[in-house]
Order: sequence, then structure tokens, then C-alpha cells
Amino acid sequence: MRRRTRLLLLLAVGMAGAGIAVAGVLPEGFASVSEVVHDPGAHAGHELHVKAIVAAHSLERGNGTGVRFAVTDDAATLPVVYDGSVPDSFAEGRTVVVSGLLEPAGPGWVLHATGIQGGCASKYEPAVGG
Repeated sequence: MRRRTRLLLLLAVGMAGAGIAVAGVLPEGFASVSEVVHDPGAHAGHELHVKAIVAAHSLERGNGTGVRFAVTDDAATLPVVYDGSVPDSFAEGRTVVVSGLLEPAGPGWVLHATGIQGGCASKYEPAVGG
């Protein structure tokens, strides 16, 4: 085999391996708030990724970096507790992806977030009038 051919083959195998490794660590998909609220037992104890909107009038900032808020899909609402720093784009009415563990809390459930990714609403919704 020529040197260039071997190099290209090695590069292709490396790229394929990297793709498989990245696919293994990415979340399989997002759960909706309604899915989680409708059957919380099915989601408890597993890493959960919820894509939703930060509910209006739900944001409570703590003394440190922690926040409490709720996420909604307009059909259901889920409380969230997060002890880290939130992204700059995080605000009520904005789309977020919240990752964490669902746990029972009193008569309901709460998502103890381990990460929050802010989203730009324009990426998920068509522009008005166009």
C-alpha cells in the first residue's frame, strides 16, 4: 500500500472511532415535560434530558449560584432545582435543555438538574410573519 493510502485509511478509521465515541455520550433524546409528569416513575433514577420553556414567574435565585424554577410545555409544569451557574441566555420564557435526576419531593416530583443549556427561541420557532 502506498503511504498516502495508508494515511487516508488510518484517518478514516480514526474519524469513525471518534464518531462512535461521541454518539455514545450524547443523550438519546429529549423528554417532554408532559411525558415526565404523566409517568414520573418511568423517568426516576435515570439521567433525564428535558427540552422545555422556563415557566413565567417561576424563577427564584438563591444567595449563591443556585436557582429554582419550573419548566413547561404549556400542557404540564415540572419544578427544577439547580445549584450551578446558569447560562447567559437563561430567562423566563426561553427554551432550555435541563439535564438531571427526577426525585420525589413531598406530594410531587422535582428535577434536580446537573446541567442547563440555554437555547435561542429563534432556533426552535419560525419567525413571525415569515
